[in-house]
Amino acid sequence: MTWGLNQSLETEYLYDANGNMITDYNKDREVSYNFLNLPKIVTNTSTKQVIRYQYTATGEKLSQKLYSIQGRGTRRDYAGPFVYVNNQLAWINLPRGR
Repeated sequence: MTWGLNQSLETEYLYDANGNMITDYNKDREVSYNFLNLPKIVTNTSTKQVIRYQYTATGEKLSQKLYSIQGRGTRRDYAGPFVYVNNQLAWINLPRGR
């Protein structure tokens, strides 16, 4: 929040009825949520990048896709402890780290 000499308040964040942040004016981001209140689409309005998330019915993350204005994209798939980036195994999550 920023206070001016006349004590005016500038809006930095907007929230939906469930308390989820839907707009962050500081980082030029807009977020939409699914019925479980998990982020579904995150858009950076200044760089025109979009992140799309997919979840199971119980809320476990299945994939994350990052798209840019040039059409390039990166996809991460989550299968238990295994994380694949663009269809190649990138790392395995273990209790003590990767």
